[in-house]
Amino acid sequence: MSFQSSSDYSYLNAKIHAKRSKFLSAKDYERIYSATNIEDVYRLISSTNVVSDEFNQLILSGRRFATSEVDALLIKAFQHNYSSLVHQLPMYAQVFLRVYEKRFFIDALKVILKARHLGLEGEQIREYIVIPTGKFESILDQLLKIPTINSIIDQIPFPEYKKALQDALSD
Repeated sequence: MSFQSSSDYSYLNAKIHAKRSKFLSAKDYERIYSATNIEDVYRLISSTNVVSDEFNQLILSGRRFATSEVDALLIKAFQHNYSSLVHQLPMYAQVFLRVYEKRFFIDALKVILKARHLGLEGEQIREYIVIPTGKFESILDQLLKIPTINSIIDQIPFPEYKKALQDALSD
């Protein structure tokens, strides 16, 4: 990746450092690692800049919640930070990251296919999928509703992957 000018590099570097300030620090990780139970872990994460108000409300509500609820909120926070950063990058950097997003989709697709092979249901599978943006989320949600591997493969939006998987299944 080449930069058009030194100001492009400076701008990108400043944006990355601003976003990194919202990530967990080494001290945050140390505190989380030393927590004695999962509720303490959630409280520690809640005290950082990483999460949304929605996450904090869940933690402070006092009600029992599933780990999958926490995962979903953390993924949503990750997606928000990622999307926010990508939209502020120069166009050539955005193009690069869009290709990278497709890679996350392909990894999620592998999870769906393997989990279906093992007999897992859509909601069980969803817990294991992480994608940086909501761009492919509706496609993945559709694929999660399909009960058979062959039918899932038929719905893959990328012809090169669809053909390779169809060929592999016909062998």
